[in-house]
Amino acid sequence: MKKLIVGVKNDTQTDGYSLRVLTKKFSRGEFDKEYILQRAAGCSTDACKSGLITSVVRNEKIDSIKLCEERVEDNNWKLWLIDGLQRLTTFEEYFNNAFAISKKQKKSIVYYKDKVNGEEQLIEYDLRGKRYRDLPQAIKDQIDDYILNVDIHLDCTKEDMAYDIERYNQNVPMNTNQKNFLCMLNTASDIKDLANNHVFFKDCGDYKGYEKPKGIIERVITEAMMLMFHFDLWSKGKKMNEVLDANASSAEFSIFEGELDDLSEIIDHDTTGQLFNSKNSFIWFAAFNKFTDFDLPNERFAEFLTAFQDRLHSECFDEYEQKSFDTYDNGKGTKDKKVVATKLDMLEKLMKDFFGLNEETEEPIIEKNFDVDEVCEKQEEVVEEKENDPVVVEESSVPTAEEIENQKTLDFIKAEVDPGAIMKDVEDFMDIVNDDNSFKFDSAVLTVSKTVTCALIAYSYLLDKDTEFFKWANDICKKGRTFSLNDRINYICLKREFDSYIDDLDGKNVA
Repeated sequence: MKKLIVGVKNDTQTDGYSLRVLTKKFSRGEFDKEYILQRAAGCSTDACKSGLITSVVRNEKIDSIKLCEERVEDNNWKLWLIDGLQRLTTFEEYFNNAFAISKKQKKSIVYYKDKVNGEEQLIEYDLRGKRYRDLPQAIKDQIDDYILNVDIHLDCTKEDMAYDIERYNQNVPMNTNQKNFLCMLNTASDIKDLANNHVFFKDCGDYKGYEKPKGIIERVITEAMMLMFHFDLWSKGKKMNEVLDANASSAEFSIFEGELDDLSEIIDHDTTGQLFNSKNSFIWFAAFNKFTDFDLPNERFAEFLTAFQDRLHSECFDEYEQKSFDTYDNGKGTKDKKVVATKLDMLEKLMKDFFGLNEETEEPIIEKNFDVDEVCEKQEEVVEEKENDPVVVEESSVPTAEEIENQKTLDFIKAEVDPGAIMKDVEDFMDIVNDDNSFKFDSAVLTVSKTVTCALIAYSYLLDKDTEFFKWANDICKKGRTFSLNDRINYICLKREFDSYIDDLDGKNVA
């Protein structure tokens, strides 16, 4: 029973399957239920599950299952389940006797025919409290043989699938977090991977079981990434998701994942982990990101969290009219940009005080010796002087673009790698970067700025691992990777990867 319907957007093929056969296909993974924009399984309540099974037994109409066919290669296609995950999961669970029909189920009285003493009779049966194994064979057969249609949308793009997911869920409402997530075509895979698989969200933070299927963890990750890397573009709701999707880079996700790894080693679920809840996790992730600038052992951050829980949460600030973190945390508009900035600033001040860091003596991350505006003004003065006075101005009095870039790179290397670096080092590093034979054309290090590449070279020389660096740099391909506009973010990301590479080599050598 196959019917081909030609639609405006794309063709749709409709097939009917018995419920038992369709559930077996689902269990075997013949269509992928893990599409990145799809809601997680587990959203259905017990009442919904009971109602669905009752509808099947009563032979009531159930909406068709929706699949999308996506071309993954020239002659290969993949089937994605985009609507019906909750229903198919419910059927699978019921066949496996995972739940019984609710005692509160309405219209639970059904009828089936069976022979009694050799005579066919109509028998009344109450479904309430019954698992699949408890049912009489006649009702089991009704469930097994129930025909459910499957609509397959052919030759779909990612945009088509996102659109279809949204429209199919307009009458079976997705919650706000799940709807907002649909716009994240570029970053959904990275966010879902962290939300579903990272140990921090499973074992460390204070996330409730009911929150995870409802897109809460994905929202937490989105907020954290925005606060850490794009706070100047901060917004709320769907707008935030759109902004992050347009601006986030794989380098930023790599840094965030690395910091989650570090936090997983020091955060205890029952104590400090209680701070990392669905409301405030993003603030604490950003606070740890700032902590990494202090060059202190990660265990010190855990000590700070304990002190914060004990007393620092209520410490008042003169610059904030004797208000504390608690004051803002318990007030209104906790996701407003001003409130978020204030809370994070309070945490940074508390950390610096706790660790004995004096802001006046703290070195800036990057100190530029050349001010671009001053250089431009000086160049304008030289031009004017040349026009009004034939006196020749020495070329060396104005720094060239190359000198400005080299000075910027030196400042960066001094701040991030080696305070003892000199200009001759930078010139040597630049020669390496500019040599076409140093790196393969598809190396990821050619995607970032020369400043970052020079800093990585400097770091490898500092470790006496320059040979290993060039092998690693020529092994990592830029394909499928995106980098930030921020040199420091890109440096930290690639440095983490190189450190991991060295650790793996050292581990193999020890073995």
